[in-house]
Amino acid sequence: MSEFNGFIESFSNGKITGWISSGTLVAKVYCGDTYLADINNKFMREDIVEAGITDEPAGFAIDVSEHISELAGKQLFSIKVDETVVCQQEYYIPNGECLIKNPFFTKSDLFSINDASVAVNHRVGMTLDRFVAPSSLKHTNGSYTRFAFTDAHSSKQFFELELDLDAEKLDAEQEFPLELALVAKSSHISNVHVRFISTETGACLLDEPIMLSPAWDYKKIFLTSDLSQHIRSGVVKLVLRTKHYGKRFIDLSMICLSENCAKFKTPIQINDELAAEKELVKDTTNVIKNGELTTWNKGVAFPKLARGQELADNWFVEMNKGNESKLNIAVMSDNAQIDPLAQNIQAKLGLRVRTGAIEGYARIITALHKAHLNVVDYNVNIDIEAMALNKKAVLPRIYLIARNSVKDTVVADIARKVTLNGRQTLQFSLKASQLEKVLKNQVDKPVLALAFDLVAGGDFTLFSLTMVPAENNTDEAEIVDTSAFTHNIAFEDSSITSQLSILKGLDAWASEKPVFFNETANSHKNELINNTVFNSEFGAAVAALTPQKMTRPSRNFPFIDIIVPVYNACDDVLLCLSALIEKTDITHRVIVINDGEDERTAQMLAAFNDSFNHLEVLTNPQNIGYTKSVNKGIKHSNAQWVVVLNSDTIVSDKWLGKLMNCAQSENNIGMVGALSNAASWQSVPRIHDESGDWHLNPLPEGLSVDAMAELIANHSIREYPQVGVINGFCQLINMDMLDKIGLLDEVAFPVGYGEENDMCARAVKAGYKLLIADDTYIFHAKSKSFGHEKRKVLAKQGSEALKKKHPDVDWNAVTKIIRENPALVELREKMVAEFNQFADEKS
Repeated sequence: MSEFNGFIESFSNGKITGWISSGTLVAKVYCGDTYLADINNKFMREDIVEAGITDEPAGFAIDVSEHISELAGKQLFSIKVDETVVCQQEYYIPNGECLIKNPFFTKSDLFSINDASVAVNHRVGMTLDRFVAPSSLKHTNGSYTRFAFTDAHSSKQFFELELDLDAEKLDAEQEFPLELALVAKSSHISNVHVRFISTETGACLLDEPIMLSPAWDYKKIFLTSDLSQHIRSGVVKLVLRTKHYGKRFIDLSMICLSENCAKFKTPIQINDELAAEKELVKDTTNVIKNGELTTWNKGVAFPKLARGQELADNWFVEMNKGNESKLNIAVMSDNAQIDPLAQNIQAKLGLRVRTGAIEGYARIITALHKAHLNVVDYNVNIDIEAMALNKKAVLPRIYLIARNSVKDTVVADIARKVTLNGRQTLQFSLKASQLEKVLKNQVDKPVLALAFDLVAGGDFTLFSLTMVPAENNTDEAEIVDTSAFTHNIAFEDSSITSQLSILKGLDAWASEKPVFFNETANSHKNELINNTVFNSEFGAAVAALTPQKMTRPSRNFPFIDIIVPVYNACDDVLLCLSALIEKTDITHRVIVINDGEDERTAQMLAAFNDSFNHLEVLTNPQNIGYTKSVNKGIKHSNAQWVVVLNSDTIVSDKWLGKLMNCAQSENNIGMVGALSNAASWQSVPRIHDESGDWHLNPLPEGLSVDAMAELIANHSIREYPQVGVINGFCQLINMDMLDKIGLLDEVAFPVGYGEENDMCARAVKAGYKLLIADDTYIFHAKSKSFGHEKRKVLAKQGSEALKKKHPDVDWNAVTKIIRENPALVELREKMVAEFNQFADEKS
C-alpha cells in the first residue's frame, strides 16, 4: 500500500485543484504520459487535518492551461510521487473551434456581411465600413466592422444581424455546454441583445442583453446544456439585435460560439505567437510637429508680436486685439544638460512667455499631425518651467481645438488650473474614447491644435511637448470577463452586486468558487498566499487582488495617506478596500482604523494587512467612535495630504490622481471633495428624491462605477467649483491646514455627523479654499454601520451641534452655492439625460 495519498477534486478553465500528501517528496501532475507541472505550493486544508490524513499543508490549486492548450476531448489527469500514481481522474477538455462561419464580420460588398443577413429600416441610413484595428486589440483579424446609423432622429426601429452557423462543425452527439463571446464597442452606451431563435417554432430560446460602451470590451455568455444541444442539432439561428436611437455607431470585431472561446485563436494572436521571440517595437511617434522646439525658421527674436504670429515652426500666439503689447516672448537656452561631459553638445531651446495685464484671451497653440492619429490612448508630456522669482506659475487651461478656416471648436480638455512649481514634466492623458468622438464629430474641421491659455502676470518657459501613444496600447488589451455570478452582499444600490467583477479577484470570493493561481506568472503571489492569514473566506481572494501600477507623476504629486475608519459592515469594507487596491493610481498608503468588534471584519482586515505592504490596519482596543478614529489615523500619518474616506465607498479608476490635480490647480487649497451618487449637495445626477429626502441615485443595471466615472469625466468642464462645505464621505485634506486649524472636534461630534462641516467652516475662516473635483466620481453605498433611522437621529444631533458652534455661518447660503453652481447644474442635467437614455435603451 502506497504511503502517499491524494485526490484530484476539480478541473476547470485549465486549473486543477485537490490535495496531496507526499511528505518531503515533490508531487508531479501528468496528462496521460505528458508531464505538466510540479506541485510546489500547498496550503492547509482543515478537512484533511480533521480526517486524520495529514497535519501538513496538502491543498493545491495549479494552472496547467498553457501546457494543455493544444489538447481537447477526454483526457486522463494523474498525480505521481516518485513515479508512483497516487490518484487520477478523467476530465473533458473543451475545444476552441468556432461554430460561426464569419466570426470577424467581414464584408462581402458595400452593403452586406459575409455569411450573414442584415434587417433594418432603410430610413435609419445604416452604412457599413471596415477599419484597421488598434494594435492593442487582439480579438480581431486585423480589422473591425462599423455599423453606423446616420439618421439623427430616434426611430427605435430594430436592427438585426443574423449570423450563419457552420453546419459542418455541428455535432449533435457532443454534450459539453457552449459559450458565446463578443468583442465590441459603441459610440454611446447601449445594449445589443444576443438572441437564439428556434427555426422550428420561432420561439426565442435566449435573449441576453450585452452593454456596450465607447471602450472595446470582451463580453461572454455561458449557454445552458439544453440550448447548446439545440444549437448542435441545427435547429437554432443566432441573431444580434439592437434599436436605433439616433446618430451613432456600433463596432464589432469578433464573435465566437465555442466550447471554450478563450482557445479560439484569431489571426492576430497566431501571428503574435509566431513572432513571440521578436522584440516588440512600440510606436513612440510624437504627433506634435516640432514638439521638441528644434526648428525656428521664422527666427529667434520677436521684438514686436502680431496676432496669429508663428514663433517656432508650428507654434503660434493668438490673442485679442490690444494684447500685442502686453505679451513678451523670447527664446531661452536650456541649461539643463543631460550629459555635460558629452563629446557632442547639442543646443536645446525653449519658448519663454511672460504676460502683463492682458484682457480677454491669449494663448499659445501648436498643430497636431491629424493623419497620424489613431483611436488609442495618448500620453501628453510637457517639459515646462515657472520663471517668476517664486518659481510658480499657473496654466489656466490646456485643451484641444478643432478648426477650419472660419471656426474654432473646443473639443477636449486635457487639464485645467495647473500650478507649476519650478521645472516639471507635466503628464496627462488623452483617452481613445475622447479622441474617437473628436475625429468622428469634427470631420468638417481638418485641423486639430493643442492650446495653452495664458493668464495675466504669468511667466514660464516651454521646452518640449510630446503626445505619443500610451504604453498600454501595445500590450494585450486587458479584458474583464463580466460573466454573471451570485453574491450575498446587500447594498442600497442592488446593481453594485452585479458589478463586482470590476474588482479583479473579488469575483471568485463573491461566487464562492475556488481561487486559482498561475504557477509560473504568480509564484510570488503563491508565496504570499502561503504566508497569509489564509482563512477560507477571504485569504485567497484578497491576495489575488492586483494593485494598479502606481506612479509618482513629475507634477510633483506628494505622498498621500488614505484613512479609512471601519466599524463592522464587513461586506462594504471588503468592496471599499478592494477598489482602493486596484483603482488608486499614485503613490499612497492606506491606514485602516478598526473601531468595531465584529470578528468576521477583523479576519478580512487581517487578510488585507498581511497581503499588501502599503496597507496598515490599526485596531482600537475598544470602540472610541468615528471622530476619534479619524483623528487617530491623521496623527498616525506623516504625509503632506490625507484622504478621509468612508468605508462604504467604491472608488473609480484613477480617482486619487484626479483629486490631486484639483488640489494643485490653485494655491492655498485646504480641502477637495468628489462627486457621488449619495453625497448630499455633491450628488449626481439628482440631489433630492420625490419625497424631498437625499437621493441615492442608484446606478442603472449594467452601468459600472468606472463607466459612470467616465461619463462624469467626459461631461465635466473641470471648473473645480469653490464651495463652503464638502461632504465627509471623501475629503482630500491639506495637512498644513490641519496644523493651523486643528483636527476634528471629538467633543461636539463624537460619532461624526457634522464634524466635516465644522472643519470646513474653520478652514474657510482661516482663509483656505475648498474645491469640488467635478471630474471625479466615487460610489457611496451609504453607511451600514448605523441603520437608516439611527442615521437620521445622529444627523439631527450633529446639525444642532454645528449651529451652536458656528452661529455666524448661514448654512443655507453655503449649500446654495453648491446647489446653484452653473457647472454642477449643467453636469447634473447632462447626467440626467444619460440616465434617461440608458433606461430607454434597456426598455
